[in-house]
Amino acid sequence: MTENKTISNKTIVQLLEKLGNNNPSKIQIELVDALLLRSSIEQSVLFDQKLTSRERYCLLLAAKGKTVQDTAELMGVKISTVRTWRHKILSKLSCRSMAQAIFKGIHYGYLHPTNAQ
Repeated sequence: MTENKTISNKTIVQLLEKLGNNNPSKIQIELVDALLLRSSIEQSVLFDQKLTSRERYCLLLAAKGKTVQDTAELMGVKISTVRTWRHKILSKLSCRSMAQAIFKGIHYGYLHPTNAQ
């Protein structure tokens, strides 16, 4: 078994069964888990490289429910700057909304539910 589980073995077995493998071996389950973990780590690294530190902080504030105006005041910048950062965040993460960007931030491990409170 791998030390860092991405998802449960039961879920992996269900996934393999949907793909036509009705009796996956322990090795197959471990390989799928390792691939999912590797993918998760790679996505996390890509996420950090895509956004600047200011954009990541802007995303964190959005996750905390801060408005554009709140974010501008907290970061000491103009509202137009925050709007630009939010637009860049959406573009870089291929998102249509800040809610979707926040979801990706959580999914990639950059934002944690405890940070966003």
